[in-house]
Order: sequence, then C-alpha cells, then structure tokens
Amino acid sequence: AALKVLAQNEAKKVLVLGEMGELGERAEQYHKELAHQAHQYGVTHIYAIGPLMQHTVNAFGKGAFYFNHQQALIEQLRNDMANKSLSNCCLLVKGSRSTHMENVVEALLKNNSECRG
Repeated sequence: AALKVLAQNEAKKVLVLGEMGELGERAEQYHKELAHQAHQYGVTHIYAIGPLMQHTVNAFGKGAFYFNHQQALIEQLRNDMANKSLSNCCLLVKGSRSTHMENVVEALLKNNSECRG
C-alpha cells in the first residue's frame, strides 16, 4: 500500500528500507518480491540495511545499495541528497520495528530543514 502512495508522487522515488522481520521460511522470497514491486512502482533507488535486505538489493540491481550499519546508510543518503543526485526525490522509509528506522528519519530531519515528516 505504501508503494502505491509513493507511486503517485511526481518526484524521483527512493526507498530507505530495514529488513522485514518475522516472515518465517518465506522471508528471502518476500524480500526479493519487494524489489520487483519497487520497479513496478517506479522506484529509482533503494538504500537498505539488514541481512535479508541483501536479497532485495540484489534483485533490484542498479540503483540499490546495501549497508552493514545504519550510520553508513544515513551518511550515504545525506551525501547523495546534498550533491543533488537525489534532488527532487520523495523518500519512503520503512522497516520492522527491530531495525529502528526512526533513527534514519530523525537524522535526515535534523540535517535538512527542507525535509518534512
């Protein structure tokens, strides 16, 4: 449902993802399917963290980036937003509670007065 809302935006579409937890034995499949859905909805970039997100990044291909640490993800996202490679973008930040993606949102809002929650 969140991807459908994102798709309605005219801006460049960017997903910032933490892995989806508690999916059981089909977790790998669901993470791969997410990449295919992202392509269908016009997502151009994915920034991801969490071991299962490696499947999403690999399935998405060019424009998807995997990070071992959340701080590295935040720093790369800040840099890409600052150097205009992600100018005029709409970010969707999503992940299981265990991934603490609120830290990403807080970091971006703290350093970018143009961001709105």
